[in-house]
Amino acid sequence: MKFNFVRRLYQELNVLLSDYPDLVSDFAGFLLPEQAVECGCLLASQEFKRAKTFLRKLEVYLARHPSHYQKVMKIFSRWSQSETRNVKELREALEPMLKMQPHLLEELSLFFGDERPPDSYMTDYEEITLDDSDEEADPDGYEVIELPDEQDINGTKLCQCNCHKNTLDQNYLKRNRHCYSCCLKVRLTYKTLDVTI
Repeated sequence: MKFNFVRRLYQELNVLLSDYPDLVSDFAGFLLPEQAVECGCLLASQEFKRAKTFLRKLEVYLARHPSHYQKVMKIFSRWSQSETRNVKELREALEPMLKMQPHLLEELSLFFGDERPPDSYMTDYEEITLDDSDEEADPDGYEVIELPDEQDINGTKLCQCNCHKNTLDQNYLKRNRHCYSCCLKVRLTYKTLDVTI
């Protein structure tokens, strides 16, 4: 198949680096998702990419406070070099550093498997019934999506996000400024021939 080379390379790395399993799992982070599936390391690949994305968000949100960013990175560095690698200690060390960025704290909690996912990840789901017919799709056809009638108050003066509580920043208190969690809203419209985002 088209990923045979990657799968063979991954298997050879497994053998060559059998004494260094961390290097093999880190290699999984550089694979495309379909390559990771072929190699049987999709979970390791996704975890690596999620960690990379989280670190990039830290860098962006703490760009105005480089010393704060350096302190957070030192916490990660000390934790990774410790013998015990106690995740509870890591969380306790990071929480005060990220207290003004509740969305980063929520995302950090996803790395701790024994914790409940943040409420922002526990939203209602949409049930979709797919047609079982084998007929070809009508090229002029489109999907009709009905949006709920509820008003979205995120990113408005009525926003209930935690970034507006327990902060000294008047822009957040007055809801003139909103965090990443408040503002992120993606709407997709899918048509058969073109996609509008």
